Amino acid sequence: MKESQQTRKLQNEKNKKMAAARPTNKKETIRLTQEELLVQAAHTEVANRRSLELMLRMQDDKKKLTGPKAPYVGKLIRYTSRIGQPSIMTFEQFDELPKEINSIAPPPPKIEYCVITGMRAKYRDPKTGKPYATLEAFKQLRAQYAQVEVEN
Repeated sequence: MKESQQTRKLQNEKNKKMAAARPTNKKETIRLTQEELLVQAAHTEVANRRSLELMLRMQDDKKKLTGPKAPYVGKLIRYTSRIGQPSIMTFEQFDELPKEINSIAPPPPKIEYCVITGMRAKYRDPKTGKPYATLEAFKQLRAQYAQVEVEN
């Protein structure tokens, strides 16, 4: 235990010496007078105004190039929902309602189960076409497939 304390002390001393030997890049801060600060602020204001004018000119030029945005023309479906009121769906510029609105939803996909474990299958073996749930089940399926291949 004393050895670790001694090594820590030596390391701390070494770190202090290295920190003292490092060159410091501290710049001396210059305190400006109130008059100098006001002059600097005036220069900054002029530069900021020029920059703002340039930016506004660039935006105007961009608007001129692109032109006004054309309004959307075509079929439109609007859905409005308000608290305490029924939701409203509006179909604009439609000759008749789309057939999907009144159609019956397709049945949910059939849930498949792993042929080895009986768990819900996430995957399907491309060679055998059988569903499986885990890596171990996949290995067993492939072993069975290899056995059938050998027999044939």
